[in-house]
Amino acid sequence: MSPLHAFLKVATALANRPAYFWSAKDQETLTKGVIVAVTKLQEILQTKKLERTIAYKTLAILGKTLPVGALDELGFIHSLGLLVDVYRHESVKIEMEELLDTLHETLVRARKRILEHHLSLEALKQSGKKMKVEEKLKSDQETMQKVGIFYVLEYTLQVLFEFTRCSEADKRKLFNDGLKTDAGNLPAYWPLEDTFRKELCYKIFDEMLRDRLLLAFYNFEEMCSNDDMRIVGKAIKIFNLEVLRAFSEKGLSTFRAVFYKPFGSDLPIEQMITMVEAVKL
Repeated sequence: MSPLHAFLKVATALANRPAYFWSAKDQETLTKGVIVAVTKLQEILQTKKLERTIAYKTLAILGKTLPVGALDELGFIHSLGLLVDVYRHESVKIEMEELLDTLHETLVRARKRILEHHLSLEALKQSGKKMKVEEKLKSDQETMQKVGIFYVLEYTLQVLFEFTRCSEADKRKLFNDGLKTDAGNLPAYWPLEDTFRKELCYKIFDEMLRDRLLLAFYNFEEMCSNDDMRIVGKAIKIFNLEVLRAFSEKGLSTFRAVFYKPFGSDLPIEQMITMVEAVKL
């Protein structure tokens, strides 16, 4: 297996979620794999007396982004992008070209994901600089209600409800194209995915709550990429429960819906959790 496969594994993981949200096991495995790959490529270039090439220098820079347990993800993506560009200018086999193209495309997605995360956190920090603790708490409560319930959960709970009664084909259609239901036209999920995460998570000042919500979204997105609609249905249920529980633990006591109300409205959050737990898919 080419050392580039180790780079692809890390790039793919970063395209799914920032390194901060990786499990400890994944952090160790992925980081070690890349360190081994960098060392192997450097040794190959050394045997060819190519230590002064751009490729070798780029590998040296890439290696510095990989301190144990603390991946410099922005530096890694940038340096790996340079390395891919160097390789793509060389004469390589068709199989290598395909791998480099895949790696390049994955890096584009990873760069978008990681930049979005870091820039959004910077913007949130700036907006909260002059706010008092009480103001941040009030803002978070409003965000949970106006964005978390009205914008996100109303939709995802309606999707969960539709999954209990619609066909396999309609489940796929709902995610990809949208679906006309008794409650109204439900837009497709995939175009809403990024917007839901940005509008909810990056408006929350409470770090623990924000991280919990982001992790719920990342896990949801990962499970929903599966072709098995049973797994997707399970993902929808898990996501709704995790968000409801997170809101409940942060003091939101009432589920108050405006448009989609498959399980009712003006109900205690704890009652909503019990109802969703009872859903059979």
